[in-house]
Amino acid sequence: MKEFKQIQHFHLTYEFPCQYTMNITKHLPSFSNLISLTVNSNCSGFRCNNEFAIMIFRQNFPFLQRLYLDGKLFDHELKISDNVCMFYFPSLLYIHVSKLHVILALQLLDQCPQLRSFSAKLYGHPIRDNTTSSTILLPTRISMGLISMKKLSLGQANNFGNEFGSAFLERLLSCCSNLRTFNLDICCWDNWERLIEADWWAHVFGSDNKLKRISLHLQWTTIDRTHNWREKFQRFQSSSFFTRLKADIRYGSSSDFLRSCTYDLYIKN
Repeated sequence: MKEFKQIQHFHLTYEFPCQYTMNITKHLPSFSNLISLTVNSNCSGFRCNNEFAIMIFRQNFPFLQRLYLDGKLFDHELKISDNVCMFYFPSLLYIHVSKLHVILALQLLDQCPQLRSFSAKLYGHPIRDNTTSSTILLPTRISMGLISMKKLSLGQANNFGNEFGSAFLERLLSCCSNLRTFNLDICCWDNWERLIEADWWAHVFGSDNKLKRISLHLQWTTIDRTHNWREKFQRFQSSSFFTRLKADIRYGSSSDFLRSCTYDLYIKN
């Protein structure tokens, strides 16, 4: 066990059934001097569950700066009832997780306002998870500003965010005044429809933003075939905000037996 305490960088990659990794998780508390923790696992099947992720988010890692959890193992959803939010990562600067519950994401941002990079596919429904809509309000420390955040990458899993929509993203981005890179891949349901308005993006980032890189994939489905969606796309192309970023803007559509139409908007520089 003394050897574990000296480890500062730990990288674990495995493909075998997950129950064999549990011997490792039992020793996680001994890795008290960890600076970086990377776990890549494409373990899948009925024997895989979220127990490994739960164990990680129960640790006290006072020196941890980088946390990278990727692979099929971390595609398993964590339930709020699992009480996994007992971590202590006061030095964390960079985090990537394949999938992360929005409530846990907010707790990470709240407890680690020094974060420089945050990347995750978010999931979670406040109503389904027996929480109230007030849960999505940004905690005080986030509202005070995530001034160290330089890169923010957000994805969507299982129709994330249907209940609270673009207002959540607007509040979060307003806290990241020094953001340099922003990536977003999301389906725009009713509460996210403002994301497909070019002027909304200019408003959210403001004229004094420091953004240098942007990558957006916005997708939505509609049965309204009379709307002039081409005009909406052209507004993105003529937007001074995206012109300044020299963004390449593409769009496409596909129909489902004349019942609905799915649109995709891609913006990247």
